[in-house]
Amino acid sequence: MAVLTRLPEMAGRAGRSRSWASTTLRLALLAVGAGQTALSLPALLGGAGTMSAPMHVAHESGAWNAALAFAFVVVAGLPRLAAGALPLLGFFTSVLTFVTVRDLLASQVGTGRAAGHLLLLAGTLLVAALAWHGRPRASVRSAAVARARWPEQRSRAPRWVLRTTEAPVPLRREHQVQT
Repeated sequence: MAVLTRLPEMAGRAGRSRSWASTTLRLALLAVGAGQTALSLPALLGGAGTMSAPMHVAHESGAWNAALAFAFVVVAGLPRLAAGALPLLGFFTSVLTFVTVRDLLASQVGTGRAAGHLLLLAGTLLVAALAWHGRPRASVRSAAVARARWPEQRSRAPRWVLRTTEAPVPLRREHQVQT
């Protein structure tokens, strides 16, 4: 009985720790967004970054970095959007990690340029943590309540079943399967 009396107290502590963790993740993501913005500005404003490239390629790289920074800042402000941002961020981070490691092994990119991608990796991991942290938690009670709430729907046939009283029409010769 003593355990049952402590349940509201324990739930309050869990809510506070969840809020503290969410705030920490959001602040860290905001810092990554600021760093990603700083990484994008030289390429956007001057056209030159840490890598020599034609002007338009430098601008594209800067635009991508600015878009990533924007995504990180928006998710930090609205963490409910984390799960929606994750597929794009995760795929982009995976591909960029693959080509960066390949280019590092082939000595086609410097470690300074490759290290700039660590911000993207950190930001994507923080977005994933926010998405996981903000996911709805189903309880046994809520599932039982959902099943008990609409019992008539369980016994009813699905809407997509087609019931006809007509006899099936035979296929034309060209549509029949030859055996």
